[in-house]
Amino acid sequence: MTERKGCVPAERNRGVDRLLRVAWQVAPRIATLAFLTPGNFADYDPYTGLEDTLQLFEYGERLGFDGDWRAYDLSHTRIERLAENLRGDYLGGPDTVIHSPGNTQRPRLQPHSPGLVDRLAETAELRLELPYEFHRAEYEQILHDAVELVAPALGWNSPIPA
Repeated sequence: MTERKGCVPAERNRGVDRLLRVAWQVAPRIATLAFLTPGNFADYDPYTGLEDTLQLFEYGERLGFDGDWRAYDLSHTRIERLAENLRGDYLGGPDTVIHSPGNTQRPRLQPHSPGLVDRLAETAELRLELPYEFHRAEYEQILHDAVELVAPALGWNSPIPA
């Protein structure tokens, strides 16, 4: 296993290890990496926090991350609703119906494809959403592990020469 850059608490390392086990089992082929960070800063010193965030973006670019999050709505509720729809669950509440000549039915995604929700892992992009209130070194550790350990297991090749 690749040596880790810096020190990160064991519970965060276990999270990376779990992600690696899943990555090797699923083995999709990703072409791009992207990350989203909250840009933490103290109320009394926003400059330092914002500068750290800019340096983190520069670090990510040097590692080969790219992507634009502005067009994505990936809230937990939206993802849960998408998974329900893909499982074939009905759309809307119990009173939501569609009237057509000769029939009234509850709406759902058609045609229904059993198992479609299980194929969500087939993607060409890995996007990381970084948690709040870490120090920049911890964010860099997460990005480093994603580039050195997780992404290669998913078939990603860095656009940055070694």
